[in-house]
Amino acid sequence: MKSKSILKVMSITAVSAAIVGAALLHSSISSAAVGAMDEIKLSDINGHWAAEQIGNAVKSGYVDGYEDGTFLPEKSVSRAEFITMLTKALKLKTGEEGSAWYTKYNNAVVSAGIHRYADFKQDINGAISRQEMMRLVVRATRPDFQKPESEVSDKAFVYQAVKAGLIQGFDRGALGLDDATNRAQAVMVIDRVLKINGGGKLDVDKAALSYAEVNLNGSNTRTMWNTQSVALPTKVDLGSNVDVTLDKIIVVDMDDPNGAYKEWFPNEAIGKSNKKPLGSEYLVAVHYVIENKTAQDHEFFSIMRLRPEGFTWGAILPEKQYLTPIKGTQGFYLDEVKTMDGWYLMTTEKKWVDKAVSDSLPILESFVYISDTSIKFPLTLRN
Repeated sequence: MKSKSILKVMSITAVSAAIVGAALLHSSISSAAVGAMDEIKLSDINGHWAAEQIGNAVKSGYVDGYEDGTFLPEKSVSRAEFITMLTKALKLKTGEEGSAWYTKYNNAVVSAGIHRYADFKQDINGAISRQEMMRLVVRATRPDFQKPESEVSDKAFVYQAVKAGLIQGFDRGALGLDDATNRAQAVMVIDRVLKINGGGKLDVDKAALSYAEVNLNGSNTRTMWNTQSVALPTKVDLGSNVDVTLDKIIVVDMDDPNGAYKEWFPNEAIGKSNKKPLGSEYLVAVHYVIENKTAQDHEFFSIMRLRPEGFTWGAILPEKQYLTPIKGTQGFYLDEVKTMDGWYLMTTEKKWVDKAVSDSLPILESFVYISDTSIKFPLTLRN
């Protein structure tokens, strides 16, 4: 669908005109004057969750509606379109027209340190994913990330985007990293960029931040408890026969039905060793992988918890196993050579954690053992 466009070009060849015209068939982006924008009546945003931001964006001139008066908020945005919107919203200086309609906008964000040519290995006219969008909007708000020597992983970009409030999660905080970004989402995120750059602060989606933290380093203890976990994955040395690796430490707020990972551990599927029902508690789930290199008769691997005064063993109730995608176990027999993995579950009252945090104590320490041999290691460090 062709959109309005007021492109102030003094002269252009017939070939260049054809290129620009073809590009605008797929993009509603325009630099039209605000007065012209005011005349546009968008018929499909009434009641939409991003209606206010869309209206403001159209009036500001960094995005446009379509000739028939629609905005198509659910239509996906290409990488080139998002770059163009961001360039215009940030009022970046653009150079001369290039061979493609988006060239001057692409060059502008690269010059500003917000984008790098190597970022998009796919078709620049293809839909931009949420992961790719996070890269751009974090750099747009972080001058320290704009420096050429700055090297930041995709996982770190995700964490920084969510931590800053630039990105909110979907249902229960899901990140949807590979999902295509639509026009409404693009406008909303750019609106947040402008707010941060204007000195404002944004609300942070705690559930989404938990997922982003686990995605980054394997644990969400910083988000949930404001305390740092050990660097994950971490290996525990048990000699030449067995390798044990812990790669995830997940804290779940059992009171919050919409909290991160709550769908993995519904209350009705979790049991406690003292047979008491779950109250106002946290569930701690530790995932480990054990590689047994030599068959050992009558030997057993187990992960156990210290601090019995604060933590109680947790377990997935066998008859409720279908309610959770994880398998809970305390250990394995080492009677054959194989690699095994499992989850060790613990529960603890929130008030116990609050006290440990206020006293600057390690909240959780554990040890693994094979028969009578045990090795102690921390799971969380001091604040």
